[in-house]
Amino acid sequence: MSSLSIWQSAGIPVHGARHTDSRRQLVNRADIEQLVRSFYTRALSDEKLFKYFLELRFGELEDHLTKIADYWDTKLFHTARYQENSLQVHLRLNALHELQDTDFQRWIELWRATVNELFVGRTATKAKIIGAQMCCIFYARITGTHSPELEGALLTIAAE
Repeated sequence: MSSLSIWQSAGIPVHGARHTDSRRQLVNRADIEQLVRSFYTRALSDEKLFKYFLELRFGELEDHLTKIADYWDTKLFHTARYQENSLQVHLRLNALHELQDTDFQRWIELWRATVNELFVGRTATKAKIIGAQMCCIFYARITGTHSPELEGALLTIAAE
């Protein structure tokens, strides 16, 4: 390993060294599909969230991913592909497994990390903000209360 590689692998900036950032702008449906698939890969194996997605492991995953991609396509690119009531879906989910603010916090963490890993730019930021807003709204509508932690996460993302 060269001395330049050693410094870079240690996270020490090296004058004149090029940093390659493989992230790109989030610009189309294919990007949304990549984002959604990457997020669900994390969520389905997440210790805290997997129970909410358990039934998706048994045959419904592809249909669900298409619906979620439609949701994000509608939110980010105004395509009007998503026609369902997403709150009703989460109310049904809450009836099976009571949703806690910590579950929504974890969802935001995974969503934010997935977006940050893959994408940069205005639309990526918009995706993170909409995701956090959605969590705040759903939590408030499901429980009848607000979560300062969720609202704090939203403010942190909006300030990035």
